Amino acid sequence: QPFELVASYMLDNGCQAIIIKPAAPFQFMKLPKDIRGRILRYNLAPKNADGVLLNKIDIVEKSGAIKAKDYAKEFKHRLAITILNKESAAEARQILYGFRLKFDNTMSLLQFMSSAGDEVRKAMCRITIGNWVKGTAMASMTMLMDCTNLSSVIILAGVGTNSKPDKAAKVFFAEAGRFIQNLVTANGGRKEVVFEIITFGKHCFSIKDEDELEDWDDDQVNIFTSEINAKLK
Repeated sequence: QPFELVASYMLDNGCQAIIIKPAAPFQFMKLPKDIRGRILRYNLAPKNADGVLLNKIDIVEKSGAIKAKDYAKEFKHRLAITILNKESAAEARQILYGFRLKFDNTMSLLQFMSSAGDEVRKAMCRITIGNWVKGTAMASMTMLMDCTNLSSVIILAGVGTNSKPDKAAKVFFAEAGRFIQNLVTANGGRKEVVFEIITFGKHCFSIKDEDELEDWDDDQVNIFTSEINAKLK
């Protein structure tokens, strides 16, 4: 805590007496909400080792535990302001989970979602999944149904590896069907919202041609999306 100088006196013996007292705490919560938001956004913004601001937080699975890679060193210090009171915690949560969260695969997404509270899930709005893994895809996507403010889900790889569009659509709908149907229902029955929110990396779909994997062309991608739309209610 900083101190305030109260007085300074020269004593008869030539020594100087300095009287100080602890400074009063800064009244952070009395600032206007938009100013608090600017401070919290600067404090919580992810940075790399060189201090350069990033637009996402990388979250990886390591030895059965979740590690927020870009936050690992200063994570607790940055979040200290969130325990000030409930109002500050809510404001910080909206900012922190408003950044894009990038998960290396559906396993790390599942582990994160399993430990995240309702407030965190509702604050999440943009996520990226590095690799779609069959064993954990269904459970992780089902948990995403609680993220009512999701506006973007990017899947980079693994959905249709060496697979025909109709088969890939069948498997994807079996794993993510509850989540994508929930998106349609929450948006008044608009089926097009599914592929407005969910987008796929260019290497997400592939098929073997003469012993080599090749990415799908536009027609094959259209078949995939049409098959998914046909399954939606």
